Amino acid sequence: LRRDGASVFGENDRYGIFPAVSAGWRITEESFMKGISWLNELKIRGGWGKMGNSRISPNNQANTAGSGATLGYDISGSNTSTLSGLALTGLGNPNAKWEENTTINIGFDGTLIKNKLDIIFDWYTRKTKDLLFRDNLPATVGSATRPFVNIGSMENSGIDLMITYKGRARKFRYEADFIFTKYKNEITKVSDGTDFFDVGFTNRIGGGVVRNVKGQPVSAFFGYQVIGLFKDAADVTGSATQGGAGPGRFKYADISGPAGKPDGLINDLDRTYIGNPNPDFTYGFNTRLMYGNFDLEALFYGVAGGEVLNFTKWFLDFYPSFAGIGKSSRVLNAWTPTNTNTDIPKFENVSNFSTNGVLNSYYIEKGSYFRMRSLKIGYTLPTATLRNIGLDKLRFFLQGTNLFTITKYTGNDPAVSGVDTNFGVDVGNYPVNRQILFGLSVGL
Repeated sequence: LRRDGASVFGENDRYGIFPAVSAGWRITEESFMKGISWLNELKIRGGWGKMGNSRISPNNQANTAGSGATLGYDISGSNTSTLSGLALTGLGNPNAKWEENTTINIGFDGTLIKNKLDIIFDWYTRKTKDLLFRDNLPATVGSATRPFVNIGSMENSGIDLMITYKGRARKFRYEADFIFTKYKNEITKVSDGTDFFDVGFTNRIGGGVVRNVKGQPVSAFFGYQVIGLFKDAADVTGSATQGGAGPGRFKYADISGPAGKPDGLINDLDRTYIGNPNPDFTYGFNTRLMYGNFDLEALFYGVAGGEVLNFTKWFLDFYPSFAGIGKSSRVLNAWTPTNTNTDIPKFENVSNFSTNGVLNSYYIEKGSYFRMRSLKIGYTLPTATLRNIGLDKLRFFLQGTNLFTITKYTGNDPAVSGVDTNFGVDVGNYPVNRQILFGLSVGL
């Protein structure tokens, strides 16, 4: 039982009480399990507990003010002088309190086949309430920084699995790990009076947004669903009315009518959820081989499913976005009257609703990848040799990191990071850092 206090909260909500309990049953110690030679140990365990989070600044409690060039004013009204001004720069919230996570975990640890095989399995569910985020406020509050408030709740559930196998054959020893993780995330509440809040990642296409909404996972991508390119003028005329429509430009899905039926007009109401950055599952392999004084270790990691919002396409695939930048080779397959069997829009110096003016599914790509994170080869000199030079240990190694990545993602790196309410957006992610290292370790 923990009672934690944090000075970042006001006096009325400074302390939180967080209980936890866990239990385990080593079932192989029971008499009815005797005689099962292939099962060396099996432990079933479970736990329940609460944890608190206080991830805000002490300044969150009170209003803050500041001065600067942008806050100057002319008291005389003659526009001939500027005096230093003072303005509200941050809004306070003295009523913020602990963010609270409640977790239930059930799993087992097993050792089999003469201690060669280890299996660790966990199932968990975690409910988080009173999430600390900056709430949306009306524009009338000005440019002051919004305070953190306790807003919304969400649920996470998933499984973790780790399998390790180890053995030896004379001088040859080996050990291999397989790791598998799968989770599901869902927002269960945002705030009283609203079911969503948006997090912008750019101001270049009318404020491209990631929408966090009740019933959807965190950081769902929100925009227009592209159903193809307009084939010709007849296709434009026969389709729903859409601003900037023209042959070779994006055609959006018409979904805003009653009961989700088309109403013949493409507008703000036709935006929908066009991608989810949360992967279906992740996995990894870690292999260690030892033969005599040589050792080799390889680490692989993979992500299956999940989408990436590749916003670098906005710069590379549309001429008016950034006329001076080198363009992508994708535009060589852009739509033309004689090349209509393509999903690359017409390459033209036009910026509007049907080209690069709004966020749509053209920027969404599959984020699956498989990567060799590390490969290390080492050699340790024999102890007898080292005694002659007064050393206890001398090991040489050669290591490569991120040697290859298998993916269909067209950006620099599918492993896109970001904050928890706005991740999976590639606005120019730095390329994978590939390294080759040579080193030695000495023991005296």
